[in-house]
Amino acid sequence: MTTCDELAEGDPRMELLGRIAEAGRLSRAGKLVAEVVFQVADRELVIAGVGKYNVVIDGNAQHILHGCRDSQSQAREGQLCKHVAAVLLALEESHALEIITGLVAEPRTWHMDVIQ
Repeated sequence: MTTCDELAEGDPRMELLGRIAEAGRLSRAGKLVAEVVFQVADRELVIAGVGKYNVVIDGNAQHILHGCRDSQSQAREGQLCKHVAAVLLALEESHALEIITGLVAEPRTWHMDVIQ
């Protein structure tokens, strides 16, 4: 798991996430990394809590489920909210890069839905 102190400007995750998350959200995501608690973090499925929110990333189905208010509007634009970005930054780097690269390279194959 990555800590906020380990995130550097040249971090490839940050560079790729910058294409699918606004700079302000990405900055706030870096501050939330320490709050990410993983229940599951394997190659097929990631389930994590960030503060009072849950994030589910199903790599096989290319599906992200999350429920913050910002996520609802960002998903329509193909962008990520700070909570989803924080989970991706907290994941082991190579695992995170697999997911982020897919989101950037093939955004239409990924689905983002809201947890009610």
